[in-house]
Amino acid sequence: MKAVHGFKHLYLRKNTYYFRLVLRRHRTKFQIILSLQTTNLSEAVVSLGKVNTEISRVKKLITVSSPNEVEAIRSSINGFKQRMQKQLQMHHLDSMVAEMEQSFNNTAHVAKLFSNIYPHDFPPRFELKIKELEAHIGQETYHEAVHDFVESLSNMDKQLFAIHLSNGLMNNSNG
Repeated sequence: MKAVHGFKHLYLRKNTYYFRLVLRRHRTKFQIILSLQTTNLSEAVVSLGKVNTEISRVKKLITVSSPNEVEAIRSSINGFKQRMQKQLQMHHLDSMVAEMEQSFNNTAHVAKLFSNIYPHDFPPRFELKIKELEAHIGQETYHEAVHDFVESLSNMDKQLFAIHLSNGLMNNSNG
């Protein structure tokens, strides 16, 4: 594990970020390592903040413990690790759901613009391709389908399509 410069307790191993803390008390070493379940530094920093706020409780527990409470402390640390892993999983799920909602909203917005423009403003030769695109609206394949559609056009048709699309968008925003 390699420490990430500028961030206390943040480590990187095989492109995944981890929280790592070592505490010593009564000649006993307590090590807490948690996967932050991300390869993205920004996400890791957010998760690190969540862990750091919770870790203060564990530090207090260890600080006030007596030498004969080592096993109880280990048990508490294991419980903490499990709770934090669940919280981090939920945090990542929440951000994935938000990203999916945003993607759906963006796709729905583009689809609405297309439906306001199409079919009146596009030349007839685009009609079949645009109908194929409509089948992908609201699906994960929509962006790829739009990309494939644009790539399938000749340079002249790409220019024509862009002109009709921009004219339609401008008319839509004015109307």
